[in-house]
Amino acid sequence: MKRRAGFREQRSRIFVGCEGQSEQSYSKFVSFLLAKDSVGFHLDSHVLQGGDPLARVRAAILKIDHETLKRGQYIKKFVFLDSDLVETRPDNSKEAMGLASDNSINLIWQKPNHEGFLTMHFIESGRWTPKSNAEISDFLKRLLPNYRKAMASRAYAKTLTIDHVRRAASHEPDFASFIKILRLDQ
Repeated sequence: MKRRAGFREQRSRIFVGCEGQSEQSYSKFVSFLLAKDSVGFHLDSHVLQGGDPLARVRAAILKIDHETLKRGQYIKKFVFLDSDLVETRPDNSKEAMGLASDNSINLIWQKPNHEGFLTMHFIESGRWTPKSNAEISDFLKRLLPNYRKAMASRAYAKTLTIDHVRRAASHEPDFASFIKILRLDQ
């Protein structure tokens, strides 16, 4: 069957809530991987306002509702959160997890933060557990010398590959489910 000129196949939308610009750029990098593999998903990433996990989950719910009215349903919903906040605000984080579950939002906990999550792209499973943010920062500077907060997605693409993404998924079950849904796990 011939496609009409100018016709573009509709891709299934996936919501990705981000703590900040760094996560949003990373999400756009994953979108590059999807386009490269011709996978029929669109990652609709949004920076969420709020300082703690509960505020960010609430912001995600509002954004999802707003975007759903404008453009239709999401097939899946994910939110990246830093796990270091779980330790400092356990009740808040537990409530955030319940609210996310009630709204079919999958949480991806970055351990302990986005920079720690990035280091997992370079580490074989179970071989290194960082003890501090300074150790993570030093390690990341060696692996990604040009890394800075809110780095552009193209900069991620210059260093990271699908194999790096799969390696990170081997460390983080929440992230692994994200990659599996996107069919980037094989």
